[in-house]
Amino acid sequence: MFQFLAPLWLLGLPLVALPWVWPVLKRPLQPPLRFSTLLLFPPETLHRQFQLSRQEWWLKLLRSLILLGLILLLARPLWREPEPVQAVWIRDTTASTTALLEGMSFTEAPSGAVLTLEELFPESALRPEQGTHLKTPGFPGAPTLAQIAEAAQDRFRKDERPPLLHLHLYSDFQRSQFQHYTSATQPVRWTFHRSAHLQVPANLRMQKIRLRTEGLFEPVLELEISGDLPTAAEVQLLVQQNGQNIGSWSGTWNTEPLATKVLLGAKFKRHEPLLVRMEALDDPVTWDNERWFLPPATENLWVALVTTSGGEGLYRHGLHALKSALNAAGFFSYVATTTDDLQEFPPDLILLLADHPERISRLPKDTRPTLFIPTRFEDWREFAVHESTSQPDVDRGKRSVSEASPQENPSGPEAQWRVDWRNWPEATAWQVEAVNLDLQYAKERDLWLLTTGVSSAWGPLYQQRAFADQVRGWLEQMLRRTPVQRLGTFASGSRELAELLNGNPHLRSGDYTLPLEKETPERRFVVVLPEREAQLSILSDDELARMQQHFDERSARPDIQSQVSAERLREWLLWLVLMLVLLEVALAALRVWRPPKTTL
Repeated sequence: MFQFLAPLWLLGLPLVALPWVWPVLKRPLQPPLRFSTLLLFPPETLHRQFQLSRQEWWLKLLRSLILLGLILLLARPLWREPEPVQAVWIRDTTASTTALLEGMSFTEAPSGAVLTLEELFPESALRPEQGTHLKTPGFPGAPTLAQIAEAAQDRFRKDERPPLLHLHLYSDFQRSQFQHYTSATQPVRWTFHRSAHLQVPANLRMQKIRLRTEGLFEPVLELEISGDLPTAAEVQLLVQQNGQNIGSWSGTWNTEPLATKVLLGAKFKRHEPLLVRMEALDDPVTWDNERWFLPPATENLWVALVTTSGGEGLYRHGLHALKSALNAAGFFSYVATTTDDLQEFPPDLILLLADHPERISRLPKDTRPTLFIPTRFEDWREFAVHESTSQPDVDRGKRSVSEASPQENPSGPEAQWRVDWRNWPEATAWQVEAVNLDLQYAKERDLWLLTTGVSSAWGPLYQQRAFADQVRGWLEQMLRRTPVQRLGTFASGSRELAELLNGNPHLRSGDYTLPLEKETPERRFVVVLPEREAQLSILSDDELARMQQHFDERSARPDIQSQVSAERLREWLLWLVLMLVLLEVALAALRVWRPPKTTL
């Protein structure tokens, strides 16, 4: 079918007759001459001003073709076949929609394929651990319009170019799920359907769940209870782990967000997921009253500070600065003076402030990952190098301590001393390898080595504002090589979960373990329903109409084949117009050079 991308230029088609009409409309250039009689003039000369000029008709035709080609060139013609549109009806089967639309059917009779979200998003092959699956109704997660459109295009794709789909979505249209509809830019047509007079129940929900340690090793679960119940309600929380009750709380929710704390008992295990149950007699919603929770490895992290210098090392070797940085980074840290302390309160990581790396032999054999931080600078003078922090990394001047002058005090404002443990005599036996500027790793002894100290003798590193961030970076680097890596809690269908799995992120709620890959630690995480599934608030009729209008105005999708066809026709027309112009120039030159005919 022949079409034009800029059809308004076709209004200039009457200009094609300009070469024929112009000789009649233009005024004569020479002044008129007075004659006593016109009998001696030929008749064709006398009627020249009263008829269309037919002289040199081939030149006028050529100019008309040039004008026609320019007008068509500006109108951008193209040739394309009408593309079939495939209608697909999709039923929203998320937990909230299934409950609100239970027993209701489509407002119109479907005229194409009918799919549910379970059929549109195939179930993942990854299964939760036995006994951790929560039986929530409907589809796990709450996909957005962009995710639904992308999944539909992938399902009906037959070649590299996706088909033109007309998606009919039947849903309750929760505001939290569909309010960001402008991000759906897929070239599909949308039609939204919803049953009239929906009754949205009030709901009470849990959010902002966090696990932390307070006081003397007291684990506490913090969360917030919010909702839209019309009156106050009695709420009870029950925390379970491995099928055992480890904490409970009961109180009154008074129509405002309520921050609560649940003290966890002695049977609590910090590395295992928690199941939080909420019970409220006035809460009619049941699909969101159970939630799994597992903090990531960097949250509720226990760091043991072990020193061999005694009480005076608390100030002389930077223990106080290190403790302040750990507090600022949000880690729970404590000083362990004996091996019994490490066994009674097992940490996740150990920071060993000692005079020699061999001090690790005094720790238990099954100890957690340990970072050795050198204390006395004088013990490592021959291996230390000077680093000027005022210069870029690539140009940092480094010299041996033995070559430094007394005026170049390492405690100066722009000096930091570092030890390259690869130059240490035991480096070969310990298999020391560099990780980054601050950390090195002794593979044989499973010991991390800090290349500098945290006291004033080593330099002003501990005085920097970013020191707490540096300490966090050290610990995060160490956690990457721990045997079990706790990844945390993810919402089903979230982008973070999709990046983690590199595949279908719509998983059922539960505790998951990723298959162990080569030379990687075991990775654990839990999946929960997204919080927006508990925020029951649907779009109004006006908001739904505006969303429909938004997509109706953008229903025409970019057609790559049509663009290629338009560009090809444009090139052909351009070459044709250029050839006609050259031909017109040649004929005009021939007319000028041709000798005039003499008449008697």
